[in-house]
Amino acid sequence: MDIDLSLLDRLEQEHRSVEAIFGRMQGVTDESEQRSLVQELETALTPHMQIEESQVYPVLAEVDEQMATEAENEHSEARDALSALKDQIGLSGFDAALQTLQSGIEHHVEEEEGQTFPTLRQSAGSS
Repeated sequence: MDIDLSLLDRLEQEHRSVEAIFGRMQGVTDESEQRSLVQELETALTPHMQIEESQVYPVLAEVDEQMATEAENEHSEARDALSALKDQIGLSGFDAALQTLQSGIEHHVEEEEGQTFPTLRQSAGSS
């Protein structure tokens, strides 16, 4: 099973979009603006994670099962953190919940772009 390399490029572009949303969320205290940005973030993350889980991680599991399992676990953590963030909209815990989600996503993106995607690109080139 091979991976579509253009898909990896598109996923990396989506990572940049999510990083931009996080940048716009910093220091936002207005509840309606928080709600709008969280919705935008969820709209960006949900299909992105579904594509990775359906098209990327099954291929990754053939190459490195442990890496695929860790990526799946990080997606689960991200969903939990996103849910916690939604619960904090308009409350004093919003910034802390945002920081938790953002740091988890940043770690995940670093692993994907530093290890997962290069591993997949290399395996696609050698098959």
